[in-house]
Amino acid sequence: MPLEYRVTWVWNHFSEISDERYWDLIQKDRELEERILELERQNTPQDPTYVPPDLNHDDAGLMYSEEYLQELEQNGPR
Repeated sequence: MPLEYRVTWVWNHFSEISDERYWDLIQKDRELEERILELERQNTPQDPTYVPPDLNHDDAGLMYSEEYLQELEQNGPR
């Protein structure tokens, strides 16, 4: 998924993402963190209904990688 979609999704759904998941995302993609901080500095409004254009609303849960979902299923939340 393109960086712009990931940034927009994380920003708009920030209140729904656990701290552990957020830190996992930014550890894997430092540019994501930089862009999120930029949106925060700009006081960009959030839209909790945002879904990337390529993804229908029914598939919105697919923003999590299969690997992450398997780890969560096996170990529970971090």
